[in-house]
Amino acid sequence: MKILFPASHWASNIGNPFFTLGVKYAVEKAVPEAEVIQTAGNPILPMKLKGRARRQAFNYSEYVGDVDAVMFAGPMFDRNFRQFYEPAFKAAQEDRIPIFLVSAGGMQYDQQEINHCRAMLQQYKPHMLLTRDAPTFDAYGDLAHHSLDGICGAWFSPDYYPGYETRRVEPYCTSVFDFRPEPRSETLADALEEQPQLSGRAYSNSRIRARIGRTLDRGGPSLVSKHLIVRPCHRPANHPLTIFTKPNTFAAYTPYGYLNLYRNTKVTITDRLHAAVVTLAYGNPAYLFLRSKRSHLLAAVGVEYAPGKRLELDQAYLASRRENVIHFLGKAISASCATGGHNL
Repeated sequence: MKILFPASHWASNIGNPFFTLGVKYAVEKAVPEAEVIQTAGNPILPMKLKGRARRQAFNYSEYVGDVDAVMFAGPMFDRNFRQFYEPAFKAAQEDRIPIFLVSAGGMQYDQQEINHCRAMLQQYKPHMLLTRDAPTFDAYGDLAHHSLDGICGAWFSPDYYPGYETRRVEPYCTSVFDFRPEPRSETLADALEEQPQLSGRAYSNSRIRARIGRTLDRGGPSLVSKHLIVRPCHRPANHPLTIFTKPNTFAAYTPYGYLNLYRNTKVTITDRLHAAVVTLAYGNPAYLFLRSKRSHLLAAVGVEYAPGKRLELDQAYLASRRENVIHFLGKAISASCATGGHNL
């Protein structure tokens, strides 16, 4: 069984492959005869195309091809849902190819967004919907033939990328701030001392002031409390002058170095959701400073989120949630095979 997967772009946000690789792993684990074939997604939003550039763009994702199903993943449910996905959904429907939506979440989670997305799902009913948080399931779970209140694909990171030890680098912590200034070194030290709650400018600024502050935030220590500070940037496509502003900055166009950094870190302090998710998945603590309802995906694995709170994860509970997802995927995809993708 061939499942086409127009995956999210990597270079614009390196957190995207954290969950897309997890989705590929989970599907192929659940259905060993399935082959998940990754391809390009719609370029308009990730590349922020406008005007002539947008008109000239070739959206390869709408040419579904000779496959048994087409699959999409990520926080797709927003006000751009129809604009971004309808060409591919329409092609799949015309060719009677099942649509799988996995690791699916929203952005604003308000009624306007929900109404917009429900209208499209009613028009192009997916065969399968696997959400990454309960509010998304509550909003759309009734609109798919098979649905589950599931988890984000990034929680499978240790399964698809076991990684390796890096004793020459350790001990270190990871500080990941793409949208607001890095906290003061005293706050980083508090994180290494396992304080239950951090405070500081990482969360207190307004959005505009935070962005300006991040732009001006240059320099800083290489060490704190005898730990190296490694600073991954999740936007590697940005100009190098805006990325490499502090010591020990890490950036790459592939996700594997990031995954291994979070695997071996003492603690991650971040404003990037999936930096925290992967750190937790590997069994390490994290502190997250995020103003977004996308953090609902933490509750899906039993993590109670508050900005600056020390986050830890019950690995046994995570394992049970992963097993539940694998079981659901096996049943839902087998049902698709049984019908040949028709009359859905």
